[in-house]
Amino acid sequence: MVELGPGKGTLMDDMLRTLESIGQTRGRVQAVHLVETSARLREEQKNRLSSRISEASLHWYDRVEDIPKDGLVVCAFAFEFGLIRMLQTTHLPYLSRTNFLTQFLSILLRSAIIHMAKLGTYLQYTQKTRGGFQEVLVDIDRTAQTVTTSSPLVNISPSKPQSSAFCYVLSGPLSPLAHTLGNSSPRFSSVPDGSRIEVSPTSWGIARTIGELISGGGGGAGLIIDYGDDRAFGSSFRAFQKHKLVDVFHQPGLCDLTANVDFAYLKEAFGSTSTHGPITQHAFLTSMGAPIRLHRLLQGAKEDETRERLRKGAARLMDLLGMGKQYKVMGVTSGEKQGQVYPFGV
Repeated sequence: MVELGPGKGTLMDDMLRTLESIGQTRGRVQAVHLVETSARLREEQKNRLSSRISEASLHWYDRVEDIPKDGLVVCAFAFEFGLIRMLQTTHLPYLSRTNFLTQFLSILLRSAIIHMAKLGTYLQYTQKTRGGFQEVLVDIDRTAQTVTTSSPLVNISPSKPQSSAFCYVLSGPLSPLAHTLGNSSPRFSSVPDGSRIEVSPTSWGIARTIGELISGGGGGAGLIIDYGDDRAFGSSFRAFQKHKLVDVFHQPGLCDLTANVDFAYLKEAFGSTSTHGPITQHAFLTSMGAPIRLHRLLQGAKEDETRERLRKGAARLMDLLGMGKQYKVMGVTSGEKQGQVYPFGV
């Protein structure tokens, strides 16, 4: 089993416990590979997981590329590295810190779940012009004018403009990076001049590596779960502070930054690895029996407080006005696509 960005190890602990309770997978987990750079979190993960699997079977890596590929049956992924670059068509990109929510899981016996984790990365825009794509960069706003980051593509702009000392500028027509990113997907060639595109080459690279792990060795399967859609976004990059939407230039380094996932771009990255969907998180959880599972948990709960917590948690995940619609789920399986894979296409 492999997980990227395992945090405190809670997800992997739950998976190991669940797999041990199923006859077909009991005793089948030979090793757990964790991609984690924090020494403190590695120690916390070891303390949590050593009760489920021997310490000799726990392995840590700094990069997903370091995971051994020989004979590996991919079981779990949590993908948490995503460099987003934004291109605009005159074509435009910009740089800024971002937290990206993405998790991948692939499960043994060709069934899996992918969970997404927050991460800090760099964000870039590119903008399309008549002369091709140009990077959208961040510069000091010497006029100290009020700026906004609203976009007609994403209705998530702050309630009112906020004063900022920074502004967006174009890199110029001779940027090799903008040219490369603008041509990294055939979909980008048809966007009209003046359009901005968010591109994540780091996410592309890691998705390709995960696809190679899933398709090679013993095979595997997975799910990708995150907020986004099956298309590119032009200005989904946004900032939150104290759970409120703020301008992306507001107090740099003190805000939580995020952006939507372009699932179509990840599909292209997976190459020959088959993909399915995406579908909404509500549809996925419903098809996988979440309402029935919730009913059984409520029956087993002994306290009203526990039952209320379960109801609120399930409602938050499946709300069609929130996470249930905003989050999408895409399946990944090894080998050539042979018909629909449940619950996709149902």
